[in-house]
Amino acid sequence: MKNNKNLFIILGVALVVVVFASYFIITGLPSKNSKLIDLTFPISWFHGPQYAYVYVTIDKGFFAEEGLNVTITENQGSAITSQLIASGQVPIGMVGADIAMIARSKGLPLTVVAVADKVNPSGITCFASANVTKPKDLEGKKLGVTITSNSYQSYLAFAKEVNLDLSKIEEIPIGGAGLEWLAGKTDCQVLYPFLSESAAEIKGFNVTSLYFTDYGITMYNQAVVANSNVLKDNPELIHKVARALSKGIAYERAHPDEALAISFKLNPLILSKTDYHTKIFEKRMAMDKKLSDPSTAGDATQDKNVWLQTKDTLNNLKLLQDDVNVDELFTNKFIK
Repeated sequence: MKNNKNLFIILGVALVVVVFASYFIITGLPSKNSKLIDLTFPISWFHGPQYAYVYVTIDKGFFAEEGLNVTITENQGSAITSQLIASGQVPIGMVGADIAMIARSKGLPLTVVAVADKVNPSGITCFASANVTKPKDLEGKKLGVTITSNSYQSYLAFAKEVNLDLSKIEEIPIGGAGLEWLAGKTDCQVLYPFLSESAAEIKGFNVTSLYFTDYGITMYNQAVVANSNVLKDNPELIHKVARALSKGIAYERAHPDEALAISFKLNPLILSKTDYHTKIFEKRMAMDKKLSDPSTAGDATQDKNVWLQTKDTLNNLKLLQDDVNVDELFTNKFIK
């Protein structure tokens, strides 16, 4: 009887262990002896040091510490990435803040859980020969635009803010790389000046830029956006991703030279354009100086007032299909 009792105890303990282990497998939480969870993480543009914080998060092991094995995929615009996340094809990724709000107004299940770049870097870069030194100089010019980029929404807000007559501007659709602009098919390019300026300077072109943030367009840039349903059903997975990325964002700002080196190490295909990508990174880092408190650039937190300003801007442009409850759009609780 004693042996049978011991056997039942052993079997009972084993059953508890099996059930406990199964919990981790079902919910996506790895036990200590399990393999890392594979996760596809989309960015909203081409690979490069504008996403250095993501590469840092991989290289420094911050994802691995959370039990994640992350594969990064690129897309040509935040509109595309937001659809991937909202449809459930991926649980979380990088999306332009304004695009996230617009998508939310359309009923898409998206929640912003962290912000990587707090200054809106969108703007217009023109060849110096176009003589654009102020907004009104854009009238009568050909502007290259990428509709799927969040920079286009910022451009519309900027145009309204400075009373541009859009009927006097010829918008020409171009690819995200801006090859058409560099080939002289347009006078200016609407994108991120830190990208456009870098590409032009490498080719020896003199350019000038207008940054929308200097004209009252206050918005966040790249944000970590999760599928709201996944956030509800598997909050720990989102917590793991956001917590890891917040460490990567902070590390990038504290160690910019190392972050740039990591970007090249993990993206050998961009080594052929080292000068170009170095310029991109340095110009992007310089955007943090436009913050009222640059020391907060790498803390990944969000301010409700910035979201309210973004909402007002997008409402004025009639880009929000329905009302957006800002308190439900974003949260800071997953980065700690």
